[in-house]
Amino acid sequence: MTTHGLSALLAALRELPDDREVVLATVIDTQGSSYRKPGARMLIDLAEHSLTGIVGGGCFDDDLIEHAREVASSGRCKVAFYDMRADDDVLWGLGMGCNGAVRVLLQPVRAGHPIIEMLTRLADPGGVVSTCLESGDCWEEAAEVPPGLSHREDREIFTGHIPPRFRLGVFGTGSDVIPLVQLADQLDWHITLWDHRPGKAKPERFPLAAKVAAFENFEVEDAARCDALLVMSHNFDADRRFLDAVAALNIPFIGSLGPAARRDRLLDEMAHVPDGFAQRLVGPVGLDLGGDLPEEIALSVVSQLQAFRLERDARALAGDVSRGP
Repeated sequence: MTTHGLSALLAALRELPDDREVVLATVIDTQGSSYRKPGARMLIDLAEHSLTGIVGGGCFDDDLIEHAREVASSGRCKVAFYDMRADDDVLWGLGMGCNGAVRVLLQPVRAGHPIIEMLTRLADPGGVVSTCLESGDCWEEAAEVPPGLSHREDREIFTGHIPPRFRLGVFGTGSDVIPLVQLADQLDWHITLWDHRPGKAKPERFPLAAKVAAFENFEVEDAARCDALLVMSHNFDADRRFLDAVAALNIPFIGSLGPAARRDRLLDEMAHVPDGFAQRLVGPVGLDLGGDLPEEIALSVVSQLQAFRLERDARALAGDVSRGP
């Protein structure tokens, strides 16, 4: 079984029995094209035959497991190097085709290891963690310490930046919100939900959300901590009241489900529209991917949010996408 995301990795680490040792693999350097970038982590549990996280995308995971066996046996850290820039597989014979080079640190970890507490504490707010490649010792750094490899007092150090967890707030808990929450959870986002109907705002309907609350119990601090908001209750008056409640907050992205005319009407009927708010209210929210099923709409909306989160323009990587026959 393979799962992804820092939250899944931490859940596996926190559930470690006291007598079990696992191996934490961390990408520490890349050259050229690679599946993951420095800071990506994967937990290798040899006893359970499980991988949590991903570092190679299948390019060298099987070989990495063999290195993990050596690390688990010796109790010492090791750096594995994979050079996939050659056109043939004479050297490795692993059938890898990423056309890049990757260094991966493997370190033995047991319950109570300092890295578990450190990653747990920094998972939501983000932070900077440095690790000694030889000893596996780790410590928190100041935010201004640059990421990457460095040498300090004859020790090679990897410094990785953990980005803050993306926080999404959604007003509405209809059936179309379920696939959106599922997809957002796969991306390891923190999700807060509100609904104007108390009977619909039930945590058991959305076990993947961090909080589900009725709008009558709305706490503005929850919305203020969000990086983006979505308005999709399908009730015009309820959506307007929600926008009135969050208009003064400096939320950079607020997406409105439905046509542009509905967005414009919401703006017209709001109690007060602060300067710049109209530019931050995006409607209709989502990328033009086609389809009208809840799952297709969720993909469209989450795709736009992902592009916003990573400051990308959401173009096709290969340019114009040709249509099939």
